[in-house]
Amino acid sequence: MLDRFGVLPLDYVHALIGGNLAALRSRFNLLWSPPNFYLSRPDGQRRCANANYRYLVYANGTQAKALLRERGHALAHRRASPFPHQLMESMIAASIHIGIAGSPDLRLIDWNRIKAETGSPAASIPLPRGSSIVPDWEPFIIEYAGSPKSAFRFFPGFEADTGTEPVDAADLERSSIRGKFEDYLSVVKARTYESHFGVSTFFIPFVTTTERRMTSMIALLLKLTGGKGSPNFLFKHVPSFTAPERLAPPTGHMLTDPWQRAGFPPINLDTIEGR
Repeated sequence: MLDRFGVLPLDYVHALIGGNLAALRSRFNLLWSPPNFYLSRPDGQRRCANANYRYLVYANGTQAKALLRERGHALAHRRASPFPHQLMESMIAASIHIGIAGSPDLRLIDWNRIKAETGSPAASIPLPRGSSIVPDWEPFIIEYAGSPKSAFRFFPGFEADTGTEPVDAADLERSSIRGKFEDYLSVVKARTYESHFGVSTFFIPFVTTTERRMTSMIALLLKLTGGKGSPNFLFKHVPSFTAPERLAPPTGHMLTDPWQRAGFPPINLDTIEGR
């Protein structure tokens, strides 16, 4: 499981696999302790002032990775990024999985199955100008079994924003939210997702760290679209790793809590309504 998500707090692991939390804590401590080293505790988590009051964050250790390779398991490859960004990505993805597991009418179709069924060559999305855009997570589909046939939403991944990039950079060579918006808008306009992924829907979630920053993002998207907005862009905010407040709880809130949109009503991902 940790290979799938990368890094996760203990309470998120517990929410995903169930069982007794105290027993899980004891087991993880044993797997982390010498000479086992099946689990690691990323050093980055100690850089938060509230670290002693939060659940420990774990990742696979050297022994676990060696065992997975020995058993022929292909290890997941994630782009190198700072610990706060890694943690944010993993918690977003885990919340989606938790929400799916708690909803009998929902089914998650992962990237491996999408590739197998559609023949999609890559998770990166080609852009009209010849380059490509790579979201922070791999593509996935949420299928709504309790709805009419073929009711689903396709996501090319999601964007986890820890506030390190400018929202609207004057220098377009700099990585910025504006640049990402323009890239995704070109994908929507050209309907590239139909030819590249073989799907008819396209939603790109942006998760940031404060309501103020989220509001700035929505305002920028409205500006870029001449006030029209877009139904394809979804916005939500959760506390950052370095914030004094508690981290987002280990629930399916990424599905059950509403996502904001620019120029369109909010939607929830646990229902197909509001497409």
